[in-house]
Amino acid sequence: MRLIEGIQLLVVASSLVLSAQSARLYVSSKLKVSLFFSMFFMLIALINVADIASRFIRLPELTTQVILTALSLLCLIYVAYVELKNKWVFMGVVMASIGAGIVLQLASQTVQAVALILPVVALALHMLIQAKESTGQFIALLRLLLLALSVLSVGWAIYIEYVLQAEIGESLPYIFSTALLLTILALTSFLTPIHTKDAVKRTVY
Repeated sequence: MRLIEGIQLLVVASSLVLSAQSARLYVSSKLKVSLFFSMFFMLIALINVADIASRFIRLPELTTQVILTALSLLCLIYVAYVELKNKWVFMGVVMASIGAGIVLQLASQTVQAVALILPVVALALHMLIQAKESTGQFIALLRLLLLALSVLSVGWAIYIEYVLQAEIGESLPYIFSTALLLTILALTSFLTPIHTKDAVKRTVY
């Protein structure tokens, strides 16, 4: 096994730890944000597993792009959920986004990249704005910044796949920086207290 596959396996392991920790937080607190992050990190693990597997077996075409589209849609759903107070408006945005995603397949790679990156950037900005509420708690602030960087790493992956039209595993800076980022984030996840919904909100999200 080459070094790059080993580093990607570290990304997968860290992502699965974060997904499991987020799922555990959801079970404990019923905070829907935790469920979002559980799915988010599971998809990051899946995209790296698919990238590694593609070097040994033939996977269906567009596998990586489908996962990246799902990640972008998940980011859009998160932003819509926290910003839109009306349940029906939220559902309308979700359905319209799914429809737009289908139509988007007919557009050029560059247009697809821009459309997929916008929800990712919107979520990262939303989280950075939230960070000002955690300035008095170092661990909470650190985790929010790391989570925002994790979200932005998805935008980087979209750029690699759609604009550079290369495999994610071919970008060593992306793989090494993502592995470092998610490993640190996974280690800090064990510092997260799991008590009440309000405690989770104050400390993690």
